[in-house]
Amino acid sequence: MLKDACQEILKSDSKIRFAGIYHHSELTSCMREGTAPLLTELESVTSIRGSVIRWGSRKLLKHKLGYPRYALALYDDLFRVTFPLTNDDLLLVSIDSDCNITDVISQIIPLQQKLIQELSA
Repeated sequence: MLKDACQEILKSDSKIRFAGIYHHSELTSCMREGTAPLLTELESVTSIRGSVIRWGSRKLLKHKLGYPRYALALYDDLFRVTFPLTNDDLLLVSIDSDCNITDVISQIIPLQQKLIQELSA
């Protein structure tokens, strides 16, 4: 199910290069065909750990700011977007920087909501 969800996210826009689901402390991910990873496996693990910690920090402020819908980081070559799923589970997406990020995110949100329903069932 998680691998299929990653594939569905990848297919939603040609600018999406990576989709990963961090669920129960394990990562299931897919990369766009023909795309080389930018990070080593160790760098990826470190980055995911950082995302989990940062997301936890965001949740601490929800009583003042509201629940975070997603977090967006812009790098020179790509966008990285973190979406909440259930409990401490996250959807992590990397997107080429030469896109309309608002349009891409709006395509991902319904898939995020579908995934939340599947994980909650």
